[in-house]
Amino acid sequence: SPLQFAVRKEYHELVEALIKHGADVNAPAGGPEGETALHTALRHEDLQSVEVLLEKG
Repeated sequence: SPLQFAVRKEYHELVEALIKHGADVNAPAGGPEGETALHTALRHEDLQSVEVLLEKG
């Protein structure tokens, strides 16, 4: 998803904009693991995205 991509690339402003415009922070990715954007942020140790996702999710 666009949100997953933004989190993976650490595009923090885009993460916030996508959420502001209705991106589902709890939507699982299409892969077999069903990883959410929060899982991705944690795996990449992106604490800024983790904070935003927890706050909005």
